[in-house]
Amino acid sequence: MQVELSVPEIDLLLPQPPLSGSLLRKALVGSSERFISGALSTFGSAKNPDLIFILGDTKTNSGHELSCG
Repeated sequence: MQVELSVPEIDLLLPQPPLSGSLLRKALVGSSERFISGALSTFGSAKNPDLIFILGDTKTNSGHELSCG
């Protein structure tokens, strides 16, 4: 599974187990193997990701956004 994260690098205000570290994007990319065996998480560089997470008001050009609100 390949996951592309379109997430700004922001500080985690509090520990968020099972994530480790103090930066959100780095913690998500570094934890992908823990969540799904064999998963590859990247930031903005995947050619054809299976899944894209867009958090908050992050801008994207994927054309596949789903608005929740």
